[in-house]
Amino acid sequence: MKIKELTAHVSLPFACADGRIVEVPGHDALTGVYADFTPDAFEPVPLSPTRSEVIEALRTLWRPWSLFKFATANDRAAMMSAIFTAVCRCSLDIAPGYLADAPTQGSGKTKSMSALGALIRGARTPVTPWVSGNGSEAELSKKLVSLLVAGVDFVSFDNVTGQMGSSVLSALLTDGALSDRLLGGNSWFRGEARMFVCASSNNANLDRDLLRRFIRVRIDSGVERPNSLSFPFDPVEVVLTERIRIARAVLVVIRAHRLAGAPCSGSGEAGFSQWSRLVRQCVLWVDRSGLGEESGIGSLGDPAHSIVEQTGVEDPLTTALRMLLMGAREALDADRFTSRDLLQVYTAAENLTDPEDDRLLVREGLAAMLGGKRDVTATSIGRALMYRRDVIAGGLVLKQAGTDRKGSVLWAVRTA
Repeated sequence: MKIKELTAHVSLPFACADGRIVEVPGHDALTGVYADFTPDAFEPVPLSPTRSEVIEALRTLWRPWSLFKFATANDRAAMMSAIFTAVCRCSLDIAPGYLADAPTQGSGKTKSMSALGALIRGARTPVTPWVSGNGSEAELSKKLVSLLVAGVDFVSFDNVTGQMGSSVLSALLTDGALSDRLLGGNSWFRGEARMFVCASSNNANLDRDLLRRFIRVRIDSGVERPNSLSFPFDPVEVVLTERIRIARAVLVVIRAHRLAGAPCSGSGEAGFSQWSRLVRQCVLWVDRSGLGEESGIGSLGDPAHSIVEQTGVEDPLTTALRMLLMGAREALDADRFTSRDLLQVYTAAENLTDPEDDRLLVREGLAAMLGGKRDVTATSIGRALMYRRDVIAGGLVLKQAGTDRKGSVLWAVRTA
């Protein structure tokens, strides 16, 4: 007997990358997804949804998130795309992650992501504290593998601070697969990871890699103390009560988009071609058809705006490196230098205020690269330089240039 491929187990109907809708429970041979839900609880998606049916579907799927104060039309579109992605993630090889971001605590960012988890899992989902620092990557990899082995298809990282970066998450979102040694043994796991990944933060930055893989959803309540606001319902409770209706509503909109010819707009595919065609283009169509305004949701921008438009923006570490390289090239007499030479410039520039002084560029660049450390040493500078070697910033690049007579590493600033 031939063993059927199983790529995911879900409890909702879903749409495939080509727009095909799976609304009958059981194993779908084309995707390898096993849909496990009660057919009697699911009203069939109309073959030709009317405009009024699409509008009603939009109101249904948006209701749990209707009270959140999204900063812009792009953020509203990003949230809508997250709902669509939650329903259809199982059929997509890869999909972007989502970062719910807010200027202050209590704005509802964690709740907005938890509601997505409830939609996917049919239960309240715990958050995973974000950990950074030494050993965090190995810990994160093993944590994700454990979740995948347990069949968990949703993970939400909470309270991200500073700069968020992770080669493990970058690989997961890019490849749609993960491999690592299983906890407590020498066995290795490698498998597809059709997992919905999200996070919440207060003004966190994404490093260059995650900037291209996470869609930012900005929530801004516009008040100093968002915790003082009251809401008539709990979004998670609404999702748990209406999740089948919400999933059906998503499928109604997707079918209507396909029947309209699946028109495309916006630039590029944001690095996720299947997701862009199925989810992003559908959200763009909702806006351009006037359905967002007509349903009371409001105007919708581009859900991939934070990826398409912001990828070219320098991350803070690249900006710091550019400042350092520009300053070092002018402030140092020799074309080759050591970390001790940079430390001398850093110390000498402590009380400088002239923004035109190149030594101040060196100090500010190093301070940013070192995370504002008080005890700056030649060793800590050397480690930071080693991490940023061969990285191009502002048309300049840091190169190793041998060693001096004492065996210290020499560095040089070159034109890229």
